[in-house]
Amino acid sequence: MMLQSNVMVETMKNSNISIVIPVYNPPDLETFINKNIGELMVNQTIVIDSGGGEALRKISSIYVQQKLSMLEARQLGYSLANEDYILNLDADMIIPLNFIPSAKKILQNNPNVGAVSLLHRKNGKMIVHLTFGCSLWKKELLQKFYDYNPQKIADNNQVICVNPSSENKKYVIVDCPFHCECVYMWSQLAFNGYSVEFIPEIPIATHLK
Repeated sequence: MMLQSNVMVETMKNSNISIVIPVYNPPDLETFINKNIGELMVNQTIVIDSGGGEALRKISSIYVQQKLSMLEARQLGYSLANEDYILNLDADMIIPLNFIPSAKKILQNNPNVGAVSLLHRKNGKMIVHLTFGCSLWKKELLQKFYDYNPQKIADNNQVICVNPSSENKKYVIVDCPFHCECVYMWSQLAFNGYSVEFIPEIPIATHLK
């Protein structure tokens, strides 16, 4: 992809985590920044701004202002990451306290775990599958496997996803009449011999919209 955009690169932050944030008309960017500011300031923060993310410029390690699809924005952000782990973070998600260090420890100690995620709450309701919008990944796997494009996915109403109610965290086949990015990415891991873990003792993630 030819990068023709407004790019700002600052001094790298002292961490082995890259946070990649694609932005397009976020619902409440002020709250997003205020609630996540601790993690945004100590980790490499990469913002791909396709509209409405200007307030993130001053706290970003790398800031790209360019109109892109979500697929293009995520892939560009991942390609710019130079740390060992990537926190995939949507601009409407609040990172729970202690999630990043706990998730990183799991990834470091388990070679077959590709990502760590959370249950999440949206509009006050618990969502039964794990969120992709606040998930920590081994960088090389996210760069390799992310290709979510609902227009190119076969018309298949079943996907593999993790069963958070199982003590053994087994994968299950579930009906999915919509092409959900979250369960698609967990399927990508499963089909390639990796798993996604979750941390029951960490509070759930929260959507701002």
